[in-house]
Parts: sequence; structure tokens; C-alpha cells
Amino acid sequence: MPKPNAFWQLLESPARTGRPLSTWKLALREEFELVSSYVVPTGALATTMPCARTFAGHFCSYRIVEHEDGTFAGVCDEGRCPRRIFQREELAQHAIDEDRLAKELTALLAITPSPQEVDGVGRSRRLGFLKGEERIPVILTTQWTVEDCNRFLADFYADRSGRVMWIFPTARRLDDKSQRILSKQEAVVFTIDGHFEIENGSIKLLPEGVKDWDDTLFRLTGVGVHEHGFHVPAGAKWSDLTLRFRDGHTIQASLGKQRRRFNYRDIGLVDKRKDGPDAQWDLLQRFAANYGSLNWSSQGSDIRNQKRKERLAEALKSFFGITGEPFNYDPSDGGWESVFNIQPE
Repeated sequence: MPKPNAFWQLLESPARTGRPLSTWKLALREEFELVSSYVVPTGALATTMPCARTFAGHFCSYRIVEHEDGTFAGVCDEGRCPRRIFQREELAQHAIDEDRLAKELTALLAITPSPQEVDGVGRSRRLGFLKGEERIPVILTTQWTVEDCNRFLADFYADRSGRVMWIFPTARRLDDKSQRILSKQEAVVFTIDGHFEIENGSIKLLPEGVKDWDDTLFRLTGVGVHEHGFHVPAGAKWSDLTLRFRDGHTIQASLGKQRRRFNYRDIGLVDKRKDGPDAQWDLLQRFAANYGSLNWSSQGSDIRNQKRKERLAEALKSFFGITGEPFNYDPSDGGWESVFNIQPE
């Protein structure tokens, strides 16, 4: 399957913001059908259209004139091309759906969502934060030239400090100067090109992308799901996950064909006072002993379990990156049931 190399490069071009569909097809050629779901109408109409001389390498084009009857004519001001009539749908401007792309990148990379435009610099947006104790922002930026990129990074770090995870569509805009700035700030770059593909109208991580992201995340945070190479795909549900205790400090997680072991420290369930498992980990063991159910008749029932269950749910959501609640309330006995499958040793 062809990879959308030209499409990733167009993310770093002003042309991505609006052009007729025919121009998109010409620019993307055989890639167009692959990426067409990301090219969406903007609601605006083109004011110029390419003519035969444009395609031959000359710099002229049709100027679009709208007539009172609602028809559109293309006029060549140089008088070299015959006037022609355009249909409204031919003039409809299309652009890359960057909001959709940003949301899918956030989900695929298991980033804690916190979208925000980056103040003071253009063509950049924060997707969210990496998982871990340190809030490391993940910023997607699409710079048009090497000079733009150098100026952008210099401006960004003029009054900021702290580590940042940068996502660039490609590495084409990064020269030695940019690399020096990033190295000085202990920043890390991850490119879309070479790590993602588009299949059946949706973006997905390539196998090498999963590995590189795991390595990148471990290098930045030292903790988290990807440290262990356990990738949770977009759309995964809690019911897809199975946890089984291997001993008092270790569980085995299964999702699809993946099998990985984690301990209470990996998930962040540590009691710092005694440097051992905390009450939330103990509660997870109690759920396992009862195969996912816990109510007032269960051994170890305690009024404090309500708050512990809430903290455990937050820890599991943060670690696995699965949306929704991992526990359901059972009104029949006033207890809870895990949505995921859980088993004792």
C-alpha cells in the first residue's frame, strides 16, 4: 500500500489551507484516493483556477467572474487561453481537516488530551500532555520553510523553558540551527512521515512507529504504557482488556494479541510512606479475588473503598489510555463490577 508522503509534505505548505478539488488531485496524484477523507470543503469558492498554460509551467491562470445569473466564467487576463465556464462544485475550496488529524494523533499516541493553540506563534497547536508525573506538552507544528522553523523555535523558546515533545509532519524543515535549539532545550521530535500510514480512510501507526514512539516516550518520561511496548489502539474498550495477577506485586495485561506484565509501580499505585503497594492496588487485588465484583458482603469491604475505587479508576484510565469508566455500579447489591476482565493468581 502506498504511503501518503506527498500528503504529509502538503501539511507544511500554505496550499493546505484551501484549493479546488481538481488541484488537490493534481498535487496528490495516486495518493488522492488514499487520503481523500482528510480533504474537506471549506465553504469558500476559488477566485482563480489553473489554465492549460499553468499546467505547462507558465504563470497565468483563469480569474473567476460570477455573473448575475449565478454562472461562473474563467477569464485569462493575458488573453492566451479561451474563456471557459466553471460549475460551482468545480470552484469549491477544500482543505486538510487538521482538527480531525490532531484528534486522531492524540488518541493513537495515548496523549492526555488538552488541545490549545500556541500563543504568539503560528501554525502550531498543543495536543495535550505525555503521561507521567511531569506535564510534558506535545505540540504539533507545520512550518512552511526552514527559515520559518528557525524563527518559530527561537520565538517559542525566547520566554519559555521546559521539555517539549514536538510533532512535525516531516523532518524537511529542521536544519542544524533548529537541531541545536531543540538539543539545548532537551526537546524531542517525532515525525508523522515514516511513522504513520492511512488505511481505509483513517490514520494508523506503522509497526516501526509504535516502536519509535515507545522508545521516545520512555526516553522522555521513564514511565507509562509505551515503556513496556503495550500499545492501546484507538477505539479500544475496557471489555477488551484482561488483567491477571501473577503475584502480589505483578499483573499480566492482555489486549488482542498483546501480553505484558506490569507491577504496581508501573501503574503508579505506590504508597510512598512505606515504598510499597498502596490501598488502590490492594483494592485491585480484591476485585481479582472476586473475579471483578465487590460489594458489602465481599471480604475486606470498607466504607473507604468508595474513594479508593475512584482513585483506582483514575490510575487505570491514565495508564491504559482507554476512554470510559472501568467500573460499573451495581444497584442490586450496592457494589461495583469491573468492565475489564480480572482474575486472581
